[in-house]
Amino acid sequence: MSTFRYQSNPVNANALQDAVGTPLTIGVSSATIYVDVVLSNDAFKSDLDQAMAVLGYIPYAGSFPTGQAPPVTILTPSGSPWQLVMGSDGTLSEVSPTGVTGPLGVTGATGPQGVTGATGPTGPAGRTGATGPTGPAGRTGATGPTGPAGRTGVTGATGPTGPVGATGPTGPQGTTGATGPTGPQGAAGPTGPQGATGATGPTGPQGATGVQGATGTLTQPTQSTISATGTLAPASRDHIFFVDTSAAALSLTMPSPAIAGQRIVIKDSKGTFSSNACTLVPQGAQLIEGVNGNFVIAATWARIVVESDGTNYFI
Repeated sequence: MSTFRYQSNPVNANALQDAVGTPLTIGVSSATIYVDVVLSNDAFKSDLDQAMAVLGYIPYAGSFPTGQAPPVTILTPSGSPWQLVMGSDGTLSEVSPTGVTGPLGVTGATGPQGVTGATGPTGPAGRTGATGPTGPAGRTGATGPTGPAGRTGVTGATGPTGPVGATGPTGPQGTTGATGPTGPQGAAGPTGPQGATGATGPTGPQGATGVQGATGTLTQPTQSTISATGTLAPASRDHIFFVDTSAAALSLTMPSPAIAGQRIVIKDSKGTFSSNACTLVPQGAQLIEGVNGNFVIAATWARIVVESDGTNYFI
């Protein structure tokens, strides 16, 4: 924190004389106004110089101590002192003799707010005084002696027994107890003797042997391998289709017309149905398992038997 002195730009004596319109007796060649400014932080000195320059002040170049203004003598022609009046721009603008105080002029514009000074350090906290000693406890007085117990009085004689009272009425009958468990069942009686066996009737005559039927023909199911989408052809016999989906999934359209009692076996011959499914497709209004829609087989190594009632198919 330092104090800096600023001075107004010197005012020429002739300019002062022209301002008052009468000859002046001035003790120095120029009239100067001095201002001392206390700056809380010296780092802002350049900012302070700029602000003071706007007001018409420059840093003080003389050697007179701060706090004491250099002597300036300005006299009127009669020898009485003149009053220097500084305008809002910080320079001398009027010189006039002291007279009757005029009315209060309009308040000038508020100057710029000065730089806020730094907060001073907080002083150290005072020491806490020591706690005084605790005074001694007073003595407990002695307990007084217990007085003697009084004598027990003599027990009085027992009075005569009073007469026996009349017998009270009989109480109500208690509730009937629960029925006891049923006793064990008696032993079964002996079985009576078996009756006599009746006589066997005569054997009837043997019937004539029937004519032996013709020997049937053993029919084996047909087999074929399928590896592409297509329609299954109608067949009079059961048929086994070994289906290969190792290259791609495929769809098989069911035969039409359906043949009652026919069995069609669909077998995953490569174990690839789980990755490339085989789909059975009905023709027209045919139903597969009650649905007029596709039936997808997607289990590895699956073997599906499809039977027909002559109209629809069942798994």
